Parts: sequence; C-alpha cells; structure tokens
Amino acid sequence: MPLLTGVNMKIKLLKPLYLNNHVVLDGEVFETSDLHGRELISKGYALVINDKDETDSDKVVKNSSKKKK
Repeated sequence: MPLLTGVNMKIKLLKPLYLNNHVVLDGEVFETSDLHGRELISKGYALVINDKDETDSDKVVKNSSKKKK
C-alpha cells in the first residue's frame, strides 16, 4: 500500500493522550494524519469518526432537544 501524504482522518479518543505538549482527553474528536490515526486505532486508543456519522449524531441531538406539542 503506498503511503499518502496530506491525508487526514477524524478520530475520537478512548483514552487520554499526551500530544503536542498538551493532554487530549478521552471522548474528544480531533483530526490527525491517516498514519497516526491508524496507529492509535490499532492500539485501541481511538475510533474513526466519519463525517456522515457525525452529522447523523448532530441531528439526533437537535431532534431530541425539540419539545413535543
């Protein structure tokens, strides 16, 4: 598999991680390189976040906050 540069992915951390001189807490979503993201996922530190999944979860939160008449 060729190594692609400039490819990024969104991941959600399952465990706190010390990254770039600060701690990223579990549950936070951030963007990282594809290679770094795959490494964190394989070690069980993170889950991949798809843009479609993120927008679907946003819709659920918005719909649940509406009051029913």
